[in-house]
Amino acid sequence: MSDTFDDSKSVGSTSSTSSVSNAPVSCPYCPTFIACKYLFKHIYDNHYKELVKNTTLPMLKEMHEKEHPFKVQNVKEQSIIGCLSCLKTFTTYSRAVSHIHKDGGCLKDHLSKLEKLMKADGQVVNKDDRNAIWFKTLCYFLPHIDCYIAKVTKSFGCNTDLFDNSMLVLKDVLNKIKTADRVSTNWCVQFNRIVGKAELIKNRYDPNSLGFMVTVKRCKWLPDEKQLDEIMIDSDIEYVMQYKLKAVNVEPEATDETVLAVANFLEALQCGE
Repeated sequence: MSDTFDDSKSVGSTSSTSSVSNAPVSCPYCPTFIACKYLFKHIYDNHYKELVKNTTLPMLKEMHEKEHPFKVQNVKEQSIIGCLSCLKTFTTYSRAVSHIHKDGGCLKDHLSKLEKLMKADGQVVNKDDRNAIWFKTLCYFLPHIDCYIAKVTKSFGCNTDLFDNSMLVLKDVLNKIKTADRVSTNWCVQFNRIVGKAELIKNRYDPNSLGFMVTVKRCKWLPDEKQLDEIMIDSDIEYVMQYKLKAVNVEPEATDETVLAVANFLEALQCGE
């Protein structure tokens, strides 16, 4: 199967096709690390409903009509491509298409499972619904991310470009929540911006970390609609609309030695980039 892994822009890929197929990658739905070649099977077997949440009915219809492989993208535009029959993972779309059409048994079963997905009541969300869900997700996470950044800033007291830039992003995203058109704004992009800053800060201070979103264990990919309906009621959104950032002008508690050590650590990282 190593010849199916050679796309440098896809999930878990490297310059070597054999190393890519066996390289451990993070499941987009749980903290599990698994060999890239087994990723699609793991997702299909363990996260079927979540996987379907990443599709729309028109997407599934096009896959079925054109006899294409199953393909979705995560919020970082990393592709997950697979055959619904044998559950093989592919990192190039062309190889997945070739596989689907060369194996008649796979094609028939693959199309049958696409038909099943199209009939999955309540599991496929349309674009407008998804945008509304992302707005709820953003409102839910912004205070959590703000408090996390405030805590790290207070602990280390570093006046670096990383923290300064994080503050600018937080302020801009919060301002958009309060002023932007809720329907037309791409809230997924805004969500990615603040999560990206939180993950960057976490990874710099804890290099062995799996990332900020793994630690909170909620909505790591497209959020679950029912879950958000439970955790984000109207009063929660109203709270965020009135929210004031805590990370702004936070007073650090770190000693001068700690500040210097962290500053040196960040400088060393930047030099190595």
